[in-house]
Amino acid sequence: METGVPYRPQLIWVEQTNPIANMAGDAPRVYKAWKKVKYTVVADYYLTPPAVAFADCVLPMAMSIERDSARTWWTPLRTMKKVTSYYEAKSDEEIICWLGNLLNPEVFKRWPTALDLVN
Repeated sequence: METGVPYRPQLIWVEQTNPIANMAGDAPRVYKAWKKVKYTVVADYYLTPPAVAFADCVLPMAMSIERDSARTWWTPLRTMKKVTSYYEAKSDEEIICWLGNLLNPEVFKRWPTALDLVN
């Protein structure tokens, strides 16, 4: 991102994180490099400061109670059952299927819905 070698990224997709506050060891350096990217999509539960500063598109993400999914971090493996919805918030799986079917329909025809992907 900083040098543009071998090419300059045209888009950054930031999902459920604040890369400057949470992960950047050198936040001013990340900020400066990020400013060189043309387009930023932020998918998050909250409207974070980087979303306000950089996002060209903000996608509201579904929280645990708003999604059918599998919890695969830590142990044991568990499933999550959707019990409510909040406006147009989408789960990671729904966004993956939506983008996958747009960008690579041949591969994603195996998973037409988010539930198919989880299963």
